[in-house]
Amino acid sequence: MRKRQFKKQQKKLLAQQAGKSTQKIRSTDSFKRAAEQYQKLPQYVRSKGVAYLADYIEYKKLARKADARLRAIEKYSEQKYYKGIERYAYARAIRDVELWSGSGKKRFDTKPPDSLQGIRAKINDIKTFLESPTSTKAGVTDIYKKRADAINERYGTDLTWQQIADYYTSAAHEKAAEMYGSKTELLVFASEVSKVDVDKINSTLKRNYANIEYVRENLKKKGWKVNTR
Repeated sequence: MRKRQFKKQQKKLLAQQAGKSTQKIRSTDSFKRAAEQYQKLPQYVRSKGVAYLADYIEYKKLARKADARLRAIEKYSEQKYYKGIERYAYARAIRDVELWSGSGKKRFDTKPPDSLQGIRAKINDIKTFLESPTSTKAGVTDIYKKRADAINERYGTDLTWQQIADYYTSAAHEKAAEMYGSKTELLVFASEVSKVDVDKINSTLKRNYANIEYVRENLKKKGWKVNTR
């Protein structure tokens, strides 16, 4: 009995020693990799304190991610239903980039500010862009879907998200929004391209305008064309 217990304890001790050795090797490897990565950092970063170094590592990671997303927007903004989408999160991001790096610049991943306060401010700008729903194709699509669902539920229309997207990226949207405001022009658009409960929409419009036909005809006189039916 004692012999068995002794063997068990021996095995346990050997296992613990083996585990510690493995952990020590792994720790040594991690330290070497960290040291190599540290040596690759710019001299001005290595001369800063630990807090700046930690923020710099986060900055580089986020900046590269944000730049990849900016390139993606530039690519899919030429696709149907997404044309002109740069005027949303992309436009704000480019304004921030130019404020940090100068006019004409289009990417976040440049030399960061020297101060701790500055690099953290730039990190916040990058996060604002990355967290914006319109910074991704999926996010933009989801917004269009939600708009279509909300209008359909409230006014009995049968708009698709593609129709909403097509409209918001058209010149018709800009013209109508300028003349009547976003809510009114969208309702009139819905009446043009969708099955619609006219009474519901007219009850909303009549507070300021006669009815759908009045707004629609006035828009057409101004050159508004709808071709998404």
